[in-house]
Amino acid sequence: NPLPLAIDVSLLRETPDDPRPQPLLEAWAFGDVSLVRTRRVPCLVGHYSPDGLQPCLPCPAGNYSVVEGATSCTPCAPGSFSLGGQPACSPCPLGTEAPLEGTVNCSACIPGYFANDTGLAECLACAGGTFGNTSGASVCDDCLAGTMSTQNATVCEDCIPGSFTAISRQTV
Repeated sequence: NPLPLAIDVSLLRETPDDPRPQPLLEAWAFGDVSLVRTRRVPCLVGHYSPDGLQPCLPCPAGNYSVVEGATSCTPCAPGSFSLGGQPACSPCPLGTEAPLEGTVNCSACIPGYFANDTGLAECLACAGGTFGNTSGASVCDDCLAGTMSTQNATVCEDCIPGSFTAISRQTV
């Protein structure tokens, strides 16, 4: 008959995604053979497996899981991103956008557009009378007096000969 076996729980193997030793359910010995059975532990936040129990994989980039024992990961919403294995997505920084769900990296706004807040799905067009001549802008610059622009301009143009503007931010 097998006999219960005393075992040092500090010797139990840790799993790659959880440094905690696995809880011991039972240990038995019969002659030279011993059996150690552990209870499977739920996946940590930011990880998943088909049954939600270890062994687990980190959520792929562009996804997250907020609960322990996840069986799948959720794609990041537009305006946010994740590098993977995270419990939440991060908002895109100023001057960037993420128009699609499941984004890995936010994209810099192109010239003529800006993002003046974090977590924007799409960059905003520079208004008439302003311009944006750099990528990743968080603000648009005003056209100077004597110049004008249309929406999403990258430069301001001089006023038409015979006309003028004495104020900044003049539109065409």
